[in-house]
Amino acid sequence: MNQTPAFTLRQNIEALTLVFNPKTAVDLNASIQFNVSGSEPGIYTLQIANNECVFHAGAIPKPTLTINTPAEIWLGILRGQISSQEALVKGQYSVQGDLSVLRKWSTLFQRGEQNDFHAPASQRPAGPLLWNGTTWMTAAFVPWIIHWIIFGSFGWSPVVSIGLPWLLAVLIVAYRWRFNHPDWLELGGVAFFTLAGLMTLAGVQVFHTWGTVWSNLFLGALWLASLLADKEPLSMQYVKWNFDRRMWRFSLFTYINAAISLVWGFQSVLAAIMGSLGIIFPANLGIFTILRYLTLAPAYYFTGWYPKAGMQKPVKDTQLAMRRLRSGCVAGMVIVLGVFVFSLLV
Repeated sequence: MNQTPAFTLRQNIEALTLVFNPKTAVDLNASIQFNVSGSEPGIYTLQIANNECVFHAGAIPKPTLTINTPAEIWLGILRGQISSQEALVKGQYSVQGDLSVLRKWSTLFQRGEQNDFHAPASQRPAGPLLWNGTTWMTAAFVPWIIHWIIFGSFGWSPVVSIGLPWLLAVLIVAYRWRFNHPDWLELGGVAFFTLAGLMTLAGVQVFHTWGTVWSNLFLGALWLASLLADKEPLSMQYVKWNFDRRMWRFSLFTYINAAISLVWGFQSVLAAIMGSLGIIFPANLGIFTILRYLTLAPAYYFTGWYPKAGMQKPVKDTQLAMRRLRSGCVAGMVIVLGVFVFSLLV
């Protein structure tokens, strides 16, 4: 990856893990600590071990090499605008520790090469099915789609409209558990359709009216909760398989998927609200049903547009941005709870 001028110094240092060449680091065990001053102060560390390079913020005891630098100087070096050797001779930055690691820099981090971070064809969730992550996400949505199409329509009984999606969701989870591990969307499908089946058997009449709305609320809660309770947002759990494993630890990649997951969470919540309005105002059911499905359009557009836009013009502080996204998730969960309680009281 060529570090782009839009990247902050922290993001540029973190992106070095993406251009790390393990072939030049055989048996190398080293840590490089950056003590940064100037416009972007901070302490960052690259740890090289077992032919991998891992980034984290903060200091470590006894780093192999310490680089003391103003942000502007090292950012210029990483962008190829400043010669690292000339800057060192001029005293624009200083180093302590094993200088041999610094001398290997150009071979350890091959910044000038065009790197392809798409995963090889062999990288996919384990199992005999040759499906990539995106295909598995589509498969995990199928039980929900079946439920939305046939629940309460065409005279289908609950045995079919709930039992069929439940059976399919269970089969998907069983397969994934056997060969890899199921993700939030797959486990959520089993959980929802199990609860739906129990409510149907118990004769909970309100579910017959509000079932599809509740399914949207449950799905929205899954999207939002994944940002609050998991290191990998729901979309990342599937999309990551399409990319080199080094990308999985890149905070900007995680943030982009978190933003996509938040958008889909609110799409599900908005769809639930449209469905609720259709129930409350049955004379306008057709209009609200159309609006309900139109909420998919901006979510699909954002999903296709933002990954590229987010890399070209990334947020300056992914940690702060993630905290803001999580605040949005909390607001979304409050709306989910509010709509659910409203459905019980109507």
